[in-house]
Amino acid sequence: MTRETAIGLLLRLMDDESEINWASSWAHGHEYMLWACVVGDPSELVRGVASDATYLGHLAAIANGWFARMDELDDVEFVELDRWLEMYAQQRAELEGKARK
Repeated sequence: MTRETAIGLLLRLMDDESEINWASSWAHGHEYMLWACVVGDPSELVRGVASDATYLGHLAAIANGWFARMDELDDVEFVELDRWLEMYAQQRAELEGKARK
């Protein structure tokens, strides 16, 4: 599978998941909920994932990235995996900080 094919499949499956779980084309925070499923993080945001989480992770590895909603663009953007992992870690830290309060 080529990187371009993996990117296209990943976007389609992530979009489909949002429709299934949230009845929305891209629910706020959806990408974090899906990644939590991929890496096995516990999260109060996680709902059932229709796609195989392992397959989503496989596509992300081939694509070397993940899709995330960028508020400043008001759109979804493909981000390189290193950047995504930083974004995810920051979001998890923020959630943990809120849970402690």
